[in-house]
Amino acid sequence: MHTSSSNIKLFKRLLVRLILTILLILAVFYLLPKVIHLLFPILLAYLVAAMVNPLVNKINHWLSKTKFNYSFSRNIITLLLTLIILIIISLVIYLVTAKIIQEIIGLALNIQDNWSNIVSAFEKLESWIGKQVVILPGPAVELLENFTESILNFIQNFSSNLLTHTVSSTGWIISRTGTFSLNFITFFLALYFLMSDFNMIRGFVIQRIDRQLLNSLSLLKNSALKGVIGYIKTQFILAGIAFVFMFLAFTIYQHPYSFIIALALAIVDIIPLLGTIAVLVPWGAIELIGGDTTKGVFLILLGVIFFVFRRLTEPKVMGKQTGLLPLLALIGIYAGIQFSGLWGALLGPLVMILAISVFNSGILDNTIADLKEVYHKTAWLLARN
Repeated sequence: MHTSSSNIKLFKRLLVRLILTILLILAVFYLLPKVIHLLFPILLAYLVAAMVNPLVNKINHWLSKTKFNYSFSRNIITLLLTLIILIIISLVIYLVTAKIIQEIIGLALNIQDNWSNIVSAFEKLESWIGKQVVILPGPAVELLENFTESILNFIQNFSSNLLTHTVSSTGWIISRTGTFSLNFITFFLALYFLMSDFNMIRGFVIQRIDRQLLNSLSLLKNSALKGVIGYIKTQFILAGIAFVFMFLAFTIYQHPYSFIIALALAIVDIIPLLGTIAVLVPWGAIELIGGDTTKGVFLILLGVIFFVFRRLTEPKVMGKQTGLLPLLALIGIYAGIQFSGLWGALLGPLVMILAISVFNSGILDNTIADLKEVYHKTAWLLARN
């Protein structure tokens, strides 16, 4: 009778945990995105406040020794730090946006000004294709000719559309200034209030949470936060390395628009299984076919050298920041691609890091013990029969 009651309790525990897991997965996939979209400025303000709060505490502790009033000094510190963050973010947004728009417009105008040279290069390409008619089959020649014509049309449309879209996007951004301003003001008001009363709010929440649940949540938060921050830092470090590497290379080569090209390549480099080599090698091949041997060789060598450099650097950076083995990162990328394409490739390793963090935190120890007990009981029953 005791064994039967123990088995019932065991399966009840597993059933409750299974239901909670299913509800958690549904909440993450369906409810969490809506909550993030609805409360994004406030959530962002909370993250910034959580990062800045230790600095506020240190400055406030130092000022308290100078006989300043506590609440007054903390509010002043919070206000000053909020204004500094506001100035830095506004300045960065302005400089980056202005630089991108300036170089995009310059690139589009440059394509239009040098259109005759581009056409001449593709005429050379068509001439080269014509010489290969003898050794290439008819379908291959037709495919190359169609490919050349498609690229020419793409570049022609790209230059005009790029300028048009840049102007229209600038107008769209201006038209959305009201919404952006509302979110911006909400973010900084929330940031100021959270930073001013962060310790009080934190203490209020902690007092109303069960101690055991609080310990579990704290353990999970620390493990997951370490992995997530490590993964984000890894992506930013690798993207920063790519940007600096490409910017220096194109600047030394004296290539125009080195900033915008380096920025675009750094963004492309974040995408798993793609990287800068997927852009630089085809670009270099087109330059070689067009007759610019020096630039073509430069682009191909740049792509290959950085590809090798990144493959050597990435495991070390990823392992140092997250502790995730390269094989597990590859499994996460592959599973993510199968699940939801490029976004899955970006989020796959992150999910893997979270899963490992939860497993290592010890929160699942009781569940694993119950599953082992079920396994042993099942094995015993099978052996008995």
